[in-house]
Amino acid sequence: MSSALRRWIAGGGTVGLLIVGVQVLGTTSASAHSNNVAGQAQCQSNGSYTVTWTITNDYDLSETATVNSFTPSGSSLSANSVDLAASSQGGHSATISQTGIPGNATSASLEMQGHWSDKYSQADHGSVSLGGTCKVQHTPTAPTGLPGKCDASFNQVQPTITIPSDPGVTYKIDGTARSAGTYAVDPGKHTVDASSATLTLLPPTSWNFDLAAPPGDCNTTVTPEKPNVTQSVCDNSTHKPTNPTLNLASTLGITYSVDKSAPYTAGETVKVTAKASDGYEFKNDPGSPWTFVDKKTETLTLTFDDAPDCIVNTTPVTPDVQQSVCNGHVPTDPTLTFKNTPGIDYTADPSSGWKPGDSVTVTATLQDGYRFPASLPSGWSLSGKDAVTTVKFDAAPDCRGTATPENPDVTQSVCNGHNPSDPTLTFPKSEGIDYSVDPSSGWKPGDTVTVTATLQGGYKFVSPLPNGWTAATATTATKEITFSAAPDCRSIIKPDAPSLTEEQCPVTGTTPIAPTLTLPITVGIDYSVDKQPPYAGGDVVTVIATTQKDYKFDTTLPSGWVRESDTVAKYTVTFAPAFTCGVPSNPTLTQSQCPAGSTTPSAPTLTFPTTADVVYTASPAGPYQGGDAVTVTATAQSGHQFDTTAPSGWTFVNATTETYKVTFDASPSCSLPVTPTFSDDQCVGHSPSSATYTIPSTTGVDYYVNKVLTAAGKYTATDGSTIKVVAKPQTGYTLVGTSSWKHSFPATPNCSNVKSITVARAVFHNDECVHGSPRGATYTVPKTTGVSYTVNGKKVSGGTYRAVGGSTVTVVATALPGFTLKGRKSWTHTFAQTPKCHHVASKHVHKVPPAPLANTGVPTARILTVGIGLLLAGAGCVFLSNRRRRTNG
Repeated sequence: MSSALRRWIAGGGTVGLLIVGVQVLGTTSASAHSNNVAGQAQCQSNGSYTVTWTITNDYDLSETATVNSFTPSGSSLSANSVDLAASSQGGHSATISQTGIPGNATSASLEMQGHWSDKYSQADHGSVSLGGTCKVQHTPTAPTGLPGKCDASFNQVQPTITIPSDPGVTYKIDGTARSAGTYAVDPGKHTVDASSATLTLLPPTSWNFDLAAPPGDCNTTVTPEKPNVTQSVCDNSTHKPTNPTLNLASTLGITYSVDKSAPYTAGETVKVTAKASDGYEFKNDPGSPWTFVDKKTETLTLTFDDAPDCIVNTTPVTPDVQQSVCNGHVPTDPTLTFKNTPGIDYTADPSSGWKPGDSVTVTATLQDGYRFPASLPSGWSLSGKDAVTTVKFDAAPDCRGTATPENPDVTQSVCNGHNPSDPTLTFPKSEGIDYSVDPSSGWKPGDTVTVTATLQGGYKFVSPLPNGWTAATATTATKEITFSAAPDCRSIIKPDAPSLTEEQCPVTGTTPIAPTLTLPITVGIDYSVDKQPPYAGGDVVTVIATTQKDYKFDTTLPSGWVRESDTVAKYTVTFAPAFTCGVPSNPTLTQSQCPAGSTTPSAPTLTFPTTADVVYTASPAGPYQGGDAVTVTATAQSGHQFDTTAPSGWTFVNATTETYKVTFDASPSCSLPVTPTFSDDQCVGHSPSSATYTIPSTTGVDYYVNKVLTAAGKYTATDGSTIKVVAKPQTGYTLVGTSSWKHSFPATPNCSNVKSITVARAVFHNDECVHGSPRGATYTVPKTTGVSYTVNGKKVSGGTYRAVGGSTVTVVATALPGFTLKGRKSWTHTFAQTPKCHHVASKHVHKVPPAPLANTGVPTARILTVGIGLLLAGAGCVFLSNRRRRTNG
């Protein structure tokens, strides 16, 4: 069998797939040399067709095929020729793309001229049927809806729906076509649909609105203000009361008026009326000073205070009196000086020539605008409109010289060796006095003598006379002097005080050292005690001092000694009460630190120890902050003392006081790392975007991506890769909260059949007080088909979760395979601190079912997964061709 015959028997057809409703057609020639030209069309998003032509060599020689022609005009080819290998073992093919085919075209064709290596050439033709319905893809602009409201003129405005200007798109409100513009609608639910005859619209193409009605009343509530009232006061220049004044307030939306015009008089009553302007109204407030008439009118009744009494009270003042005094031996005349008193003129009767012992009447006369008080000062009385008082001058002084008798100097009997001497008497030299004595001489110890003082001319005795002198006559005074008894000429001695050492704490240990008593050594005295050592704290010991021969005790002994007789004295020693010994304990310090989930460092604390018989205090007393210096003082209580050696860190001040100084560490700088965000590769239209991750900028924090320090910013990730982000503190900072995140990016999505959806937002609620207790902070992750949510980098299901007061939560939405997202995809919220609630008794408490913990990831609702089956149908066409036999081999 010839090779040509074998090729004819082996001749076959091609199978084409019917894709998106486009038919694939191919033709071959009857020659043994031939190309099969077959095309496959696809509608593009820009509204044009693209045909991919496959040229297959059906002969066992290599060839070059060139383009002869193609339709429709205006389109373009990716190449003008292709090279094809021999096909003895099967068809070898190449492709050429034809682009820019109008969307309304119904067919496309391509003719190729084959040039085989044996110099044979043949033209082969292929065509494709097109639907003529390829349109530009377009996402319609969303309409907007606004609820009813009150406008600036306080008028009710109905709800509105605004249709955007979007060329090629037709919008219908509740089935009625509307051009671009804003339309008033009734309150309630409405649907807007978008359609197009020239565009292929991408969802969404329908929007639902539920619009509220405007408020029932557009008036603004206002509150009238009281007018500014100035009461009647005294005019100091005229001593008359002024008129009161009234100034109306200025309040937006209110007009004020008064039923009477100025000037007003003290004690007068007026009525102020407040009228609400258009768009404003009053609220009936029972506690308001205004009287509510209706929503547009309120009144206020005001009564001015009575006029003040402007007559000035003035009080008469008694004049200054200078009494008669001695000028040498002559008395002077007295004087009278009037004081300057506002509103009063003073006169005197008689007006001058006053002598000692005279009486003078002083009259106070009021000036205009003044009056006397209801009660006059002591000594003053009213006489008609005047006030009068009487001044009585003292009698003239006695200007004679004054003589004062003085005691004579007495020399008592003294020891002259062992014999007492006689006493002596020496008279003083006193002005105006002569002295004499009876008997005049021969005085002995124990004698009594009378001294007489006689006045000289022009003198008088001082009154009263000095102690011991007695007036005998108008010119004489006497005093008795008794000489002391003969002295005791024995040697006089005084005992010395014993020395004692009180009980004290030892240098080490807690057993007190016993007190001691040491007797002195004194010439002429023997000492003894009524109790022998050893002594203890609180002991009482009596020391007895006894004089030796030829000695006696002085009448006045040193402090502490009691004289029993000339020869015996006693001294009582009482040792201080017994006590226990000890040392203070160190206080406990809690330094400032960063609490979990908060960037505010906690306050440091100081805790006192518990030590028997010791009280601790601190200065300052606190509360404290980082870096504060504090002095702790330990004070020993009654019956307790400190060892003389203080523990380490303590300073010994005295037996009952020790101090300890501490300085708190500086407060740390707390930093809460912001959660990085991860964005998986998503479909944008029908093409994949790029997977990304964003490193935040956080004060005090360095971020490492797969152990590499990475600056803040947005980075591209590889689909199918896994990265780990770790937050580490910078120098001087302490991290709180989550510091490590791991994310696995999925493989590149298949975007040939994706659905675009709008992301539902996360909802956050701060903690607040409910029935006197904190309700708890929460956040709600929505349930949206096609969306996966993470909280602080951890995947969670839709539901409501509890949050810690003061913490920060970041919720991120990413698209699941087969979906692309529109709208906002990330929300970050920092919760307020848990409030301090005051408990309020309540009869009913409605408990909220417990929400899942934020760190467990357990959802509050089930997720329903819907599977979608895809069916791909294809059709094959068999094209048969007859090969003719070559006649010349």
